[in-house]
Amino acid sequence: MKLFKFIKKIDPECEDFQQISKRACKIDGDSGIKKYLGLDLSSCDYFYMKKQDQLNIIKIIEFTDLKRQKEDLEKSKKLNILDIGKILETVDELKIENCKDEIKGLLKPLRDSEIKRMILDELRKKAVESIIIFYKLEDKFNIKECNLKNLKFHFNVVTM
Repeated sequence: MKLFKFIKKIDPECEDFQQISKRACKIDGDSGIKKYLGLDLSSCDYFYMKKQDQLNIIKIIEFTDLKRQKEDLEKSKKLNILDIGKILETVDELKIENCKDEIKGLLKPLRDSEIKRMILDELRKKAVESIIIFYKLEDKFNIKECNLKNLKFHFNVVTM
């Protein structure tokens, strides 16, 4: 199998963005490299390589809707609060008093700094695991080791 099979027009898969005329290797999704390699890693959406002086620059691209992601994290906390409410309906008064402090901690809403940290952690994990996937290509697609020297990775996050 050739790596060229995975070169696609960049599709942000979001309503607000149209397909981009630039082509890149698709990492994520059903027709991506990650699935072909059978890897259960988080990853960015695309990568492409370009030469710059003596370096091979690997551009890793992640499309993300940060507003929706933030809203989803806030909602997940609200859902936890609702779940606690349902649980408490079935617990007697004595048990509620014993776990009052623990419940209070769960009811605190996520602060913006916590949400930001969670999103940055997820993006960092995607970047690192995308680089791991990139290096897995060497064996599967018979990429010469000399083509993997002098690499520099650029991580690009496109937000909506």
